[in-house]
Amino acid sequence: MARFLNGAKPAMTSNTEVLHSIQASADGLTLVELLTRHPDLARRTVQRMIATLIEERRITAMGKARARRYFRVDAPSKAGAPAAPAGWFT
Repeated sequence: MARFLNGAKPAMTSNTEVLHSIQASADGLTLVELLTRHPDLARRTVQRMIATLIEERRITAMGKARARRYFRVDAPSKAGAPAAPAGWFT
């Protein structure tokens, strides 16, 4: 993994790592689960990454507050919005 001289990781690598974590989880991940998997990232940083990934339609979110889970986008629905994972309702 690439690192700068000061030890910081490039932002794109972190975004990609967070995305890969979400994509690898069939049941989706909560913010707390993402923070556990990426302890080197600040909570607010991960929140910004999630917001960007949702805006880019690379992931989708289900639930509210602490129950909110983030999922990979498998296939677009007829309306063009991301499809919900089986068994989940928005």
